[in-house]
Formats: sequence, structure tokens, C-alpha cells
Amino acid sequence: MRTVKPICLIMALALVAVLIGADGANASRAARYKNFALLVDQSFDMNKTFRNQSHNYLARKVSKIFCEELPTDIGLKGAVYEYGLPSNEVRTPQQWAGFNESNFVDAVESMKPRTGKANLSDALRALRDDLSSNGISGNLAVIIVSNGSLSDSDDPVKEAENLKNHYNGTACIYTIQVGKSDRGGKQLQKIREAGGSACGFGTTSGSIDTAGNMEKFIGNAFFGAKEDRDMDGVHNSVDKCPNTPYGASIDDFGCWTIYDIQFDTGKWDIKPKYNDMLEEIASVMNANPEVEITIEGHTDSRGSEESNQVLSEKRAGSVMQFLVNAGVEQARLSAVGKGEYEPIATNDTPEGMAKNRRITFVVKVPNPLRGETKSARKIR
Repeated sequence: MRTVKPICLIMALALVAVLIGADGANASRAARYKNFALLVDQSFDMNKTFRNQSHNYLARKVSKIFCEELPTDIGLKGAVYEYGLPSNEVRTPQQWAGFNESNFVDAVESMKPRTGKANLSDALRALRDDLSSNGISGNLAVIIVSNGSLSDSDDPVKEAENLKNHYNGTACIYTIQVGKSDRGGKQLQKIREAGGSACGFGTTSGSIDTAGNMEKFIGNAFFGAKEDRDMDGVHNSVDKCPNTPYGASIDDFGCWTIYDIQFDTGKWDIKPKYNDMLEEIASVMNANPEVEITIEGHTDSRGSEESNQVLSEKRAGSVMQFLVNAGVEQARLSAVGKGEYEPIATNDTPEGMAKNRRITFVVKVPNPLRGETKSARKIR
């Protein structure tokens, strides 16, 4: 665990006060769970890549951060399971024991990409058997790290329901999705909600792959859901966007990070380097059918006002068409040309003009507090 230097103590205490709000510090509160199980998918299905990194690697990375940030002083017992091995084997690199950061990190680091199916059903059955044979009792948190693309010959939703029934309703399932598969996200949601119980929640590996964001995720999961109303891993007291849609990549203040798309002079074709970001936007919208987006096109000041207005409309239209081609309903999108009238930089330099040739996004999402539609700030 990290050591806080004395000179930083006052700042650290101030930060804790901000994070815990009115509920009290995590250290002074009882955890919701006595036990946890970390189930990590290393199957052949995880050989896919997301932003040039394999899903296998990203699953191990976020699992390691989880073990590094989990508190060591709240009396937890846990185990680590690796599934996706040949012949539907399930490996337990960390058997049930009192939580020890070093041992659990070592267990995660011992994992490697496998060639078997994503047999989550077998992993859940192995967990259920171990709970019985080890006499594990008390509330249980199950953390599943996977892309959700399950090639399971059995029904993992049914096995999740069996686990909850076996544990008399005191087991909650949390999912950390690697990648941005809509189908995978929906499958993981079904597993979380198996048996009609939805006491856990889901997030994405990209949202909690830093120590700070993981600490917020753990605080929300292990110390009470009221700390993070939209369950994006950011505490309510510092969350500036309390209605972030599921699966969105976020900044330190819980806001969906979408950046400007820039264009060459007189052009409206989308550069390949923006494809990943646009595909993520489409994925988030497809997973959150209530979200709507207005796409705003802009230009620099070269050319006539009339030609710049037309050009800005073409830029907005090209981005909208990309999202429609990626599966987003056109009725949930609107494209608006702003011409040259809303620059964000000077038009007196090439660098400034480049910044002005852009797309910005305005996202509308339901307000979770009042059930109404709320327009977010422009995202860039």
C-alpha cells in the first residue's frame, strides 16, 4: 500500500473530507461485504483489441488496480478466479483467504491469455462450490471482469441466479466491461440482474483504470450506493455530471469525455484518427437509448459567410451519418451548422483556424433526480 508522507497529511485529510461528504470516511464505516470474489475472463473471446490493447491485458490491468486499491483494514476475505482455460477449466490462483494485497496482486499477475471458451457458468459454479466447502458466510460481492462476449455452452444468467439463491439474497454482482461491445454490455447486465436482484452495478474498465477512479468505484460498491448516484465511479460530492450514461469514458469530475473533431480546410470528411472516439459515442448511445446528441459543425473565417454555413452543415452531417452507420437511430441525432460564428480561437493564425474547424457535441440525458430531460454542457 502507498505511504502518505507527513507533509501531505493535511492535504490528504482535506481530500478525504471532500470525497466522503456527509456519510463519513470509508475507514470509519463498516463495509457492506465480508467477502468478495474476483472472476477474470482470460478466454479466447478476450483476444480482441480495444485502442490497440488486448482485452486480456486490460482485464488483468484493471483487476490488479482493484487489488491494489481495496482496503486492507476492513476484514475482507476473498478469492480470485480465472476462467477461459481449455476444457472449460477454472483456475483459482488465489484460494479463499483473508485479503492480502501482495498475494492477490500476485494471483492476478499469474494470469495469461487462454485458448478456451468464456465459461463464466463454470466459474460461477466453482465459486458456489467453494463457498460451501469453505463455510464462507456473510454478504458477498462478486466482481466479474469480461468483455461480455460469452461463448458459454451453459446459461451464465441462470448460474448467477443459482449463486444468489444459494447465498440467500446477500450476494451482489458487479461487472467491469472491457471494450465497448453493445451485445456484451447487455449480457453482463442480465447477469447482474439475475434472479430479479440488481444490488450490484456495472462500469467499464476505461472508467476505473486509474488508482483514483478505482478508489471511487470501490467506495461506491463496498461502502454504499448513495455515494455515486449515476454509478460512474465518481463520488456525488465532486461529480459535475450526475447523469453520465452507462459505459462512457469520464474525466475526474464524472463527465463524459468527448473531444472536438477537427477538419482540413474546406473539407468535411472525417479523419481515421477519430473513428475510435465516434465508435465509442455510438456504443454508449446504443447502450443508453434515452440519450440524444446534437452535432454542431464549425468553420474558420476564410471564405464567405454563406459558403462557411454550408460547409459547417456538411461537417455536422458527415458525423451524424457515421453514427447512423454505426447503429444509432437518426431520430436521436440532430446536425446543426454554426458557420464561422462561434470560434474558440483566433482566426489570425493557422493554429487558431485549425481549432475552429471542428465538431462539438451537446448531449441530452435524463435527469436521474427528477426523471426529466436535461441538456448537458457542450462536450469537447
